This record gives sequence, structure tokens and C-alpha cells, in this order.
Amino acid sequence: KVYEASTYAIDERTTLADYSLIVANLLNTLRDSHTAIDYAQLQNLQLKNGGFYLPLSLERSSDQRTRLLVKRDWEDKVTPGSELISVNGVGSEQLFKHALDYACIEGDADEAKKSVATSIVMICAGLKRPFAAVNQVKVVDFITGDTLELAMKGYAGKEFYRERYA
Repeated sequence: KVYEASTYAIDERTTLADYSLIVANLLNTLRDSHTAIDYAQLQNLQLKNGGFYLPLSLERSSDQRTRLLVKRDWEDKVTPGSELISVNGVGSEQLFKHALDYACIEGDADEAKKSVATSIVMICAGLKRPFAAVNQVKVVDFITGDTLELAMKGYAGKEFYRERYA
């Protein structure tokens, strides 16, 4: 049934980002971690044709609710441990749910799926709403508790790879 639904969802207007989500949904039905989307290729998809990537390293906290916490950003604007509220107006819960659709895991390992999703949130966020040269990031600062709205740089292809491997 999933295969049939996938074939109907694809037509000449389907973008590569849309197609990757269709394929991820199809692969997730296999429940096999050896058959998955190549997340690096999804990141490359964002950087094609002058696109940008927003490098935020995240971790997940599951106390009473799932929260995404910033471990690191390349500009050192965010205090590590600060809670991510939104990126370009898209809430962190919505970003996480979108990443869960791409997270391929073995069997019914729910915690593993959440871990994979956490590691690819920013890749998937850029597929949902492409990043720009400047992006709006809202966080709750870990130290002060203040809600901050920050303008954060998006990195284009060559600059992204130069910084990433520096």
C-alpha cells in the first residue's frame, strides 16, 4: 500500500525535497537501518543552486516534553544548553516531527528513531523551509532564561565545507 501511495504522489511537479520525503516514508516501512536515506545528500540538496545551511548542533532533552537544546553554533551566539524555540518561524516541535519522518531505524526502536531525528533536524529544517543568508532563530537562553531572537548566518556551499572541515 505504501508503494502504491508513493507512486501516486510523484509527478513532474515533485521537487527533490518532496521526493526525498516520499522515499524516506517508503524506506521507513522496511524498518531496516541498513536501508536509509543518505543524510549528507539531503544536506547537499540544500546547498545546490546557491542554497544555504544553518549549522546548529542539537541534542534532545526528554523531561516532561521533548525539547531541542543547542549544543553549538558556529557563530557562538547561543549559550550551550539553550532551548531552541523556532527557526525562521517554524517551531521546534514541528521541526522535530518533520525530522522523524526522515529517520530510518531498525525495527521499533523508538528511542533510536528519536536520536537519529535529533541529529538531522537542521538538515530536514532546510528542506521544509530553505535557509537564507540570514535566518531568524529563537531560543530560551540557558543562563538568563530570556527568550532571544537572533539573526544567524546561513552558509553557502564552499564556505560551509571550508568552515566544517577547518
